Amino acid sequence: MRPFRAYGDIIDQASKVIASLSREDQIVVINAHPRIGVTPAQASTLSANSFKEQGMDKELAATNNEQDQLRQVYATLKALNEQYEQKYGFKFVVFVNGRSKADIIPILEHRLHNSTQDKELSLGLSEMMQIAYSRLSKL
Repeated sequence: MRPFRAYGDIIDQASKVIASLSREDQIVVINAHPRIGVTPAQASTLSANSFKEQGMDKELAATNNEQDQLRQVYATLKALNEQYEQKYGFKFVVFVNGRSKADIIPILEHRLHNSTQDKELSLGLSEMMQIAYSRLSKL
């Protein structure tokens, strides 16, 4: 683990490196993150952590009625993600932290309609670091 004393130091250093990147490179970092709201069928590119954090493990066992509701949520998230990416030029990132996909919709709507590209880039990168720290705490 050298030259780091603790795993958290690695994430701290990553935060500093990301902050020092050009705007274009920061967008590359953001766009490496999976979209919120991909369906389990589209989740082949997700890590096991992302799959579980986005609640897909539970969705696979959903009832028919719950599946219908999920299809609506997925359609809404897809449309909002497209609008967000069109407006800001990069993916929407949020630290899900156990919230359902339906709970993410008002957050995405708010950020889509009440923010700026600079704020969203900064916030998205910050959210990615929160995800990393959360994952670290579970090791």
